[in-house]
Amino acid sequence: FTALLQAKQSAASGWASRDDLRGLEILIVEDNLTNSTILRHYATSWQMGVTCVENAREALAVLECAGRAGRHFDLALVDWKLPGMNGLELLKIIKKDYPGIKTFVVTAFDEENKKAAETIGCDAFFAKPIGLDALKKKVIEVLSHTERRMKTLVKSQVLEGAPQAKLLFILE
Repeated sequence: FTALLQAKQSAASGWASRDDLRGLEILIVEDNLTNSTILRHYATSWQMGVTCVENAREALAVLECAGRAGRHFDLALVDWKLPGMNGLELLKIIKKDYPGIKTFVVTAFDEENKKAAETIGCDAFFAKPIGLDALKKKVIEVLSHTERRMKTLVKSQVLEGAPQAKLLFILE
């Protein structure tokens, strides 16, 4: 027999289109305690798994540890201005080393910074202060877009006759 198998999808798949962020993992990189607390509150109110760190070095350590443990993050919400390595440099590393993570930039700065973030492939840009509804709407929009794209790719691969695995099961 032939079985068509689909690659495992992240927790984001299927949930974002239902306006439900429960179970997604978010990494918040924010050095301001008040802002970090607000963002953590937003994410936990949506029943997301939340990890908060204060700088890029800590963020990279968390990502590396998570990867070794077989965990992943669906989103990284990164402040532009961080102590040490800035948010833009961190985003470049995340995009290169962890391409499955959707990245959002949070800043008090202007449109010039938005263009720089978009150039490196940032998925969303927010000026502080961030509203609860605006953030949730953008998270859902970005994840829904990703889900639609994955479905299109899977469908087009099947239609184009992409190689399929054949499995033989022997039961004793």
